[in-house]
Amino acid sequence: MTLARRTGIVLVLICLAGAAFADFKEDYDDALKAIEAENWADAAARLESAISDNGESQERVRMYGMRFIPYLPHYYLGLARYRLGDCQGAIDAWETALSQGVVQSQDEYSRLQSDRQACEAQVVDISAIAANAESGLDALEVAIEDLQNLKGEDLLANEWSSWEGTLSEGQSGLSRMRNALDDAVQSKDADVIE
Repeated sequence: MTLARRTGIVLVLICLAGAAFADFKEDYDDALKAIEAENWADAAARLESAISDNGESQERVRMYGMRFIPYLPHYYLGLARYRLGDCQGAIDAWETALSQGVVQSQDEYSRLQSDRQACEAQVVDISAIAANAESGLDALEVAIEDLQNLKGEDLLANEWSSWEGTLSEGQSGLSRMRNALDDAVQSKDADVIE
């Protein structure tokens, strides 16, 4: 390979890297403007895009010229999600921000702490609700089994045929409720679980 060809390839790679580097800065800058305008959905989308290009927080990143600012995409994504009512998503984003160790030295840290505390008070303990729902379904299953055990009773022989359809519907309903509970737990949907 000639020197000119190698030089050309290197220049192309540098240009491509520069374009990708600029993309996260542009998304981040647009996200900060959206936050200032309280356009939380747009901010969240732009922050997710910036994170996909560069997910590492930095104490200072040069935006352009001599303009340097902290790069805290996970912190701001948490803020946007919090304002959109997604406390679990906000907490997850803030956990990432904290694990990277940059936000703690920034002015935004005190706001993160207070917003996180408010958000944690709103997050529902899915496991407790799911355990309660599971307990209710277990009790229903025991009741269905107890009813099935009465099938051979002489006193109920005349009535049993009219109950079999209802019993079968109960078993099907129990199966549907267990499936719905499993899906709701997977998606962390507290309303469906309840």
